Amino acid sequence: MKIARLVKLITPMTIMACLGVVTVGYGILHLSEKNSILNFFFGIPLTIGSLLAHFLIRRVLDARTLPIWLVEFLLVATFWLAFYFVW
Repeated sequence: MKIARLVKLITPMTIMACLGVVTVGYGILHLSEKNSILNFFFGIPLTIGSLLAHFLIRRVLDARTLPIWLVEFLLVATFWLAFYFVW
């Protein structure tokens, strides 16, 4: 697989979607813990929202790699800052 193809597939939003899948998997593995259901409530919307945002951005920007990376990076950085500093 060429590196350009890999860069087109793996973007900040798809990484965020993978983190949502990991969150759901963690919730499944640790069902005996007290608040494990919260992993489902946060992981599933994170996965679906990230993938939908990725495909929308990809469609709007005509699948050009650099603008997709820039827009997605700015969105992910904004989300991270909002959760890190506000909550």
